[in-house]
Amino acid sequence: MPTITPSIQDRFAETLLIFRPTAGSIIIDLRYPIPEERLQVLSALGPARCFAVVTAANRMGQPQSDAENAAAHRRLEEAVSRTAAAAHPVDGVSPDMTHREAGFAVWVPEAAARSLAQQFRQLAYFWFDGERFWLVSCTGQARVPLPAGAGS
Repeated sequence: MPTITPSIQDRFAETLLIFRPTAGSIIIDLRYPIPEERLQVLSALGPARCFAVVTAANRMGQPQSDAENAAAHRRLEEAVSRTAAAAHPVDGVSPDMTHREAGFAVWVPEAAARSLAQQFRQLAYFWFDGERFWLVSCTGQARVPLPAGAGS
């Protein structure tokens, strides 16, 4: 079974997710367990407790130009508007704030989240199960609980 390589896991597992719903930003640092009050906010964001976080930036982990990423983001936004029960803008940001990828939290079944991420040639996506985030490979069945080392 294909796995998530350590370099990809390390890079994704250090992501800050910045949710930008109308009520203000919510920041989730995937390096640490989610505090109870943030779990409640996340669970109340959409029509269900479970959702995915997907981006269209940097296909297959390869840097793309700002113009290419912006065009891909617009296509993702169109796809999300057709397929998701609800969506919220989310940025995936490096801890030092030097790298940012725009994306969406999408309320779709997990199979649809995988399909959406694959359509936009992503290596992985995040899945929130109502209690924690998981890093899920688009190329196999690998799932890594976050924060890293949290167990399953």
